[in-house]
Amino acid sequence: MQEKYDKQDDAALLPKSARIESFEKVYNPTEKFYTYKIVVESDTQTYAVWRRYSALHRLHIQLRRQFPAMHFNPFPGKRIFQRSQIRPVATKRKDELDAYLQSVMAVPQVRASPQLCTFLRPGMDDIVHEEGHRTT
Repeated sequence: MQEKYDKQDDAALLPKSARIESFEKVYNPTEKFYTYKIVVESDTQTYAVWRRYSALHRLHIQLRRQFPAMHFNPFPGKRIFQRSQIRPVATKRKDELDAYLQSVMAVPQVRASPQLCTFLRPGMDDIVHEEGHRTT
């Protein structure tokens, strides 16, 4: 779970850039899915967070509500007739999600929004994932 962004946070920690670098398939007893590695850079550090498509979609909905006049690159839709768990679909989706994220990060007021800052803040799952022991 991510720690919520607080406006009191140091401006040096605000994300300057974020890109979706890779993805990984996760298996658990009831489902399988891909998580996307987002590399975030601020003035003082570079770190990675791992997010599912569903989390990115929730962020998209929040940003559309908060910034209805902004036009971002299209958010990739859920694949209805294609299996979203196959690698070629995940590769294409990674590229589409990255293009969307780049368009979001290009707008300073969106980049500094509490919604995006909270989304890009690392949580315990991200630390565990980076250590190679993710249990999702």
